[in-house]
Amino acid sequence: MTTELLEIEKTYLEKLNIINSELSPQWLKEQEDNSSLIGLLNVIQDIQKVHTEIYSKLETLNEVDDGLVLYLIEEIKSVYSKYSDHFICNLSQCQDILCTPSIKQKLSVIYK
Repeated sequence: MTTELLEIEKTYLEKLNIINSELSPQWLKEQEDNSSLIGLLNVIQDIQKVHTEIYSKLETLNEVDDGLVLYLIEEIKSVYSKYSDHFICNLSQCQDILCTPSIKQKLSVIYK
């Protein structure tokens, strides 16, 4: 079970890293007046920090126990509460955010 969680966390961290290192800087340049998007991107950085800590903790464990589950709940609860406060409804339909030429180009390179 721990190995499975490690793989899931690793994959999730890779995706968060793409958002934070590849896409966020471009969005911040192009959407500097979009406070909703900026708030969401800042929270995604916080989510990456929490999941990096979780990944490190999982690497040191041999099994999942109740203590780990409680730790995960506490670590995740706060950051995802902030995420829900900054959530942008129908983000996938926000053409001004997702369909700029530079973002399209970055996405095509990332997902080749």
